[in-house]
Amino acid sequence: MRLFPSPTWCLFLLLALESHAEEIRRMEPLLGTYVEIVAEGGTAADLQVAVDSGFDAIREVDGLLSSFKPESELNRINRSAGVRAVAISPWTYECLERAITIGRGSNGAFDITCQPLLDLWGFLSKKYHVPSAAEIEAEKRLVGYRRLELTESRDGKGGPVWRTAFLTQKGMAIDVGGIGKGFAVDKAVHALKSAGVKSGRVRAWGDSFGFGDKDWTLEIEKGKSITLRNEAASTSGDYENFFESGAKHYAHIIDPRTGRPVRGTRSVTVKAPTATESDAWSTAIFVNPGLKPEGIRIVFLERE
Repeated sequence: MRLFPSPTWCLFLLLALESHAEEIRRMEPLLGTYVEIVAEGGTAADLQVAVDSGFDAIREVDGLLSSFKPESELNRINRSAGVRAVAISPWTYECLERAITIGRGSNGAFDITCQPLLDLWGFLSKKYHVPSAAEIEAEKRLVGYRRLELTESRDGKGGPVWRTAFLTQKGMAIDVGGIGKGFAVDKAVHALKSAGVKSGRVRAWGDSFGFGDKDWTLEIEKGKSITLRNEAASTSGDYENFFESGAKHYAHIIDPRTGRPVRGTRSVTVKAPTATESDAWSTAIFVNPGLKPEGIRIVFLERE
């Protein structure tokens, strides 16, 4: 009588187990928050490789668009404002082009050139400050997505495509806080699908995309949840980065048109075909709740 299985039987059992679908779930600190990737529909080894590729994509976006990395393409664009155009990668070009499109579609409620206002109020440095009306007006002159110029050209001989970005006025600066995480989520989802993942979810905390033949449950806040199936959702709220002064609550989402933090909206959750769209449009609708963009569904809208 055998007390232990033979080596051949052990190998057969291992192969049989690997042939079954597995789930890999991993979380890493990235993009100034926590990013979670869940992947299903393959062997554990294959899914680990796929999840690695998803996180690699997010790290690449972070390296290009981070405000906190001195040599990111974003910071090179900002340092060259009013001086010269900067050569940029296809991903940076894509993100900025999408931001300009949504800025135009929202009539300026979403504007990635509002960093001077965020700096003025102290939301980036966390050195909060209620500025004077004169200070606000001075910084508003540095805000305007129409003055972010993107170019894309080829030498006409089948050579590489050259892409540049140029902020036309000195002192202007880009902040992708309202679109960058969603863009990174989309790139991670593409990496997962390209690696053969059939079903998965990427969440960079307020921005998520769930795909595959199942519903992914997403808790928005205590007592509120939604499901995602081949779609994205994002939430913008006034409870993440804020300060109080003189019995007033000032949150980090600024109306680019007034130069002041938005009042009257507590949170907005939207669904969209991509996380880039849901991220940016949740911000735009937070600023102007009357917006009704095509293809964007408002799930929750909480007013004060």
